[in-house]
Amino acid sequence: MKFYGVVASIALFATTGLAQANPFESELTALANGKIAEIASSDVIIDAVKARNAEAAGYDQAKIDELDKAWRAQ
Repeated sequence: MKFYGVVASIALFATTGLAQANPFESELTALANGKIAEIASSDVIIDAVKARNAEAAGYDQAKIDELDKAWRAQ
């Protein structure tokens, strides 16, 4: 699931040398492993992500680029 990748990335960033001398490392790690993981594993979120992924499954690269451009403009 794509959302879990985001959670894993947050945890990885917070717990590796990718974040230079992060004074919030322990707090970010606890948040990623606690509340964010709890939210990400809820049935409501999982169902919503699956539904959205199903909607976007047929997007071609042009559609993805269009959405990315709009997102960046915001």
